[in-house]
Amino acid sequence: MGSTVNGIVVGAIAAAYLAANHGEDLASTWDSARVYLSGLPVPEIAETDAIAAEDQAITPEPSQTLPISADSETSEEAGAASTVQPPPSLQQRWADFAASPPSLPTRAEFPWRHCFRRAAASYDLPEPLLLAIASGESGFDPAARSAADAVGLMQIRWPQTGHHLGIYREADLYDPCTNVDAGGRYLRELATRFNDDLHLAVAAYNYGPARIAGDDMPEGARWYSQYIYQHLQQVLGREHPASSELLHSGGQPAGGHLVLMRFNRPQRARDFIHYLQGQVPGLDLQQQSEVLGQQEVVLLFRDQQERDRALASLEAAGVGPLLSAGDRSHTL
Repeated sequence: MGSTVNGIVVGAIAAAYLAANHGEDLASTWDSARVYLSGLPVPEIAETDAIAAEDQAITPEPSQTLPISADSETSEEAGAASTVQPPPSLQQRWADFAASPPSLPTRAEFPWRHCFRRAAASYDLPEPLLLAIASGESGFDPAARSAADAVGLMQIRWPQTGHHLGIYREADLYDPCTNVDAGGRYLRELATRFNDDLHLAVAAYNYGPARIAGDDMPEGARWYSQYIYQHLQQVLGREHPASSELLHSGGQPAGGHLVLMRFNRPQRARDFIHYLQGQVPGLDLQQQSEVLGQQEVVLLFRDQQERDRALASLEAAGVGPLLSAGDRSHTL
């Protein structure tokens, strides 16, 4: 789809908000922030961490093979190439990981590794998966607390998810091993619920199990699943797949996304999303990572009219146009 480039910059309120949350003066970088439009489509996004719903069967998307006719009288090479395998879907990538040895080597040592090893053994989960969730959720910061009251390494929502897991003192979630154990226990609960389909279990970790039901996974949940899959590849020291590659592999629903801001820490991106949703309720916002170590906050929309309405609402909330757009060099 053709792209119409638009630029917006977050105003002084947003700069003050993030500076207060991160102890840094962001106002100087705010003025040079850029927004660009690309064509990756994603429809709806929902809130995170809903607990409990009626159990419903999940129908996995089967991988497909595209046959190609070949003339048996042609060259040996043409005869050998009887099929072309399309890029694996995100769900298939997760299935391939689940079928791999649980003790896959990681690219480096990580903090509080003994906590992750213990939780992985306790709940029969791959240790790299727990590391990937901690990487994507908190950047391995045990003191992380999001604006949505998610706490610690694994960002356990307080009090809802904490109480669900039998933790009744918020302070306990700042202990690394307690937090990782809680995250592992919750992920094991979700994996069991979804028949060890890690694609669904990981999506439910953020999106809530009540919303992962029926034949079609909401696009917001798919978005989170690919986000953690990227961090898994980083943990394993493998090539970093772009969000566009992972999301396109499952098809392209109508719509698109607009990148609002880039960050170098997951927690900053998450807090910025929460801030914008507070300023303009109803926005569909998510994180993505096209480049290793960079998190982008994107506005999701179904069509041009929804996009225009969202941009008008952002401008009314203190967001104005820039002189130019398309510059991706600014990261907060």
